[in-house]
Amino acid sequence: MNRSISIIIIVILSLFLVACSKSKIDVAGVIGTDKMSIERYNASFIIDPDNLSEVTTLSTYVFVGQVEKYEKTEYINGENDSPVTYYSVKVIENIKGKLTQNENVTLSKAGGLRKNTNTFLVCNEDILPHENGLYIFCATIYNDELYCFAPNMVASLDDINNYKEENTYKKYITALETIVEDIPNETDVKSRYDIGKQK
Repeated sequence: MNRSISIIIIVILSLFLVACSKSKIDVAGVIGTDKMSIERYNASFIIDPDNLSEVTTLSTYVFVGQVEKYEKTEYINGENDSPVTYYSVKVIENIKGKLTQNENVTLSKAGGLRKNTNTFLVCNEDILPHENGLYIFCATIYNDELYCFAPNMVASLDDINNYKEENTYKKYITALETIVEDIPNETDVKSRYDIGKQK
């Protein structure tokens, strides 16, 4: 092969690889922010997400946690329209249930980055947590993992030192005072991060 042609091919391949590396998305840096477009979708659930007492009744665990890092995005059955985002979360306060505070817990959240796109897929009225953010998490157990699948199962808090004074926190505490009888309350199903299960 002509030497000049070989050099041209090498240059083209190099430019292609550089372009690919630049186009790789820093998910950890943009998830839960307005730095990328968000596509919303409608969904139905076994609870009314606007009724916080239904949310907290269904949830095995309700806790305040800080997102330490984004871990990964997986896709249900490999489908592009079913992303699930995984986070490493530090438990700050257990409100319902007792999760370990000696190590970070892995929590998954419905929604996330769509395959091969620059778009996040998120349910209407829902949010995706971002790194270093403080939240109330209402989690069920799915495949032995903490899972938040509906709106209002994750809610933002502002100040790690004074979050108990925030209205959002108080709303969830009040919601816990009412147990909705026709909503499953599977407190016998424990996470691998449950203090009782780790003994």
